[in-house]
Order: sequence, then structure tokens, then C-alpha cells
Amino acid sequence: MSHSHSGQAPARRDPIDLLARYSAPIFLVLLIVVFAALQPNFLHPLNVMNVLRQVSISGLIAIGMTFVILTAGIDLSVGSLVALTGLVAAYVAKGGLESRFAVGASADAGNPVIVAFLAAIAVGMACGALQGWAVTRLRVPPFVVTLGGLTAWRGAALLLSNGGPISGFGPDFTWWGQGRIEGVPVPVIIFAAAAVIAHVVLRHTRFGLHVYALGGNG
Repeated sequence: MSHSHSGQAPARRDPIDLLARYSAPIFLVLLIVVFAALQPNFLHPLNVMNVLRQVSISGLIAIGMTFVILTAGIDLSVGSLVALTGLVAAYVAKGGLESRFAVGASADAGNPVIVAFLAAIAVGMACGALQGWAVTRLRVPPFVVTLGGLTAWRGAALLLSNGGPISGFGPDFTWWGQGRIEGVPVPVIIFAAAAVIAHVVLRHTRFGLHVYALGGNG
């Protein structure tokens, strides 16, 4: 009994295409190898956790930017909006600027942390919705809208804080940025959870399919 063969050789992957596709993780691995060779303490668990905690904020921004870039858009205002929402949370948590430098018992005279977080989220959503409306309804290019937002939100942050810092928070507020769970910084856990949720949304939901389709149709 003879077996028929199609005669087609399996497709060979182009090394250049593989390098282009995985250039970011390859470059990251090379950086880790170089830093570990130059400084053996680089891979110490304490240093690794500190690095992860520092990049977690940028990582959260990158997750949001992934959705925007997949739709063939761009957002230049994310840094300014992070500054504004962070100051909104600080302002609400302290109950205003009168006690902006208060510590100890005086620092607990403001609003609960959940109120501060909800205020920051509301401001971020409102600013994002305003820019989205300008892009989708007024047909203003995203580059122009978000470039204006970069300046506007940064100015709003300076106005809100009166050009100065706000400090002296209670442990219930600082725990979200400095606390640890089983030795892992809380921001790293939040970043990892957000990354998993974003992956599931993009790969396994109708909304994620629409995001890819919108970018491909552009």
C-alpha cells in the first residue's frame, strides 16, 4: 500500500523575521545578561523586586497604550494624565492643600483612600473620554488631540497642587505603592493582574477582536 505525499517541504522561518518579531524580549534578555555580568548583585531578589516595582507604573501605562496603538491611534498625554490623577488622589486623600505636608494624626484628617482612588479614576476617565470624543466625533487627529492634552493636563496638575508637592500620607494610602504581599511589591501584583486581564480581553473577547479589527481596517 503506497502513501501519497504532497511533495511540499515544510515552510522555513526567516531568521530576520523571527528577530524582528521577538526583538523586544531578546533585547531585554541581553540587557539582563550584560547587567548581571557587570554587577552580580543585579539579580539579587531585593534588586529584582525594586526594579519591577519601579517599572510597574510604566507597565500599566503600556498596557493601556497597547489598546490605543492596536487601533492605529496614539496618546501623547498619558504622562501628564498620570500626574494629574495622582495629584487628584493625593488632594482628596489629604482633604485639600491646607494639610499638604501634615504627618501623623493630622494626615488622617482627610478622606478615605477609596474616595481618593475613585476621584482619581473618575478624573482619568473624564479626561480620556473628552479626548476620545474629540478624536471620534470632531475627527481631530489623535496626535493633535493628545498633544494638546499633554499640555492641558500637566497645567491642570500644576494648578491643582499650586505648583508644589503633596506628602505625608497614612499607611493605608502608601501601602498601595510601598507595601508588599509575601515579599512581592503591591504595584507589581497590580501590574501583573492588569496584564493578565488585558491579555484575556484582547485574545478571548469580542471587544478584543474589535480592537484588532479596527486597527487592521485603518
